[in-house]
Amino acid sequence: MNLDFEYQWMRCTRVAGIVALVSYFAVPIFHLPPWLIGRWMFFLIGPAIALASFAFLQGCRYRGEDVARKIGLWATMVAGLIMHLMAIIQDGNFTTMRRRIAVADDATAKQLEEAVLWGVNNVQLALDIGFDIWIAGGAMFLAIGLLVADRRRWLGVLGVAAAVFALGMNIWKYPSPPAESGGVDGGPYLAAWLGVYLWLETRRSG
Repeated sequence: MNLDFEYQWMRCTRVAGIVALVSYFAVPIFHLPPWLIGRWMFFLIGPAIALASFAFLQGCRYRGEDVARKIGLWATMVAGLIMHLMAIIQDGNFTTMRRRIAVADDATAKQLEEAVLWGVNNVQLALDIGFDIWIAGGAMFLAIGLLVADRRRWLGVLGVAAAVFALGMNIWKYPSPPAESGGVDGGPYLAAWLGVYLWLETRRSG
């Protein structure tokens, strides 16, 4: 029975992880779908990250847990919630303010509305940095868990490197996103690592 529950949780982890990765690379990274679809994919990223982390944590109950992995999964759950808030606030601000800019009576009113838009955008940027901190921290602990357990050490080393790089870039370019201020966005590398981590770890038996 435990094996059956573990299989179900791990399958949930994989499905949610795939949804998170596909949505992340399709929308904020490559801007592939039209926004009518992209908006809802964007909104899905955070809940999918949180669900994948929660499901993996539940599945690990049947195969034993280590402290570092548990901390990492809780941190990525928090990151998913922050990501969801950031996505909704960002889209809500831009959608509302752009409508107001479009119907502004004159150039002065339009400039004022644009100033308000970029002012409130700082809230989204702050949440985005919060997400970066929690997701990098979560990945760091997941990677450390591999190193401590002496399992897939190559993956642990890559995870530590990806987390340090992503977090370091954000600290260096704070408060602006690295990609918008002459740096390199470490998010795609960290996302790819998390995808590989979840895929390989949900395959592990015993």
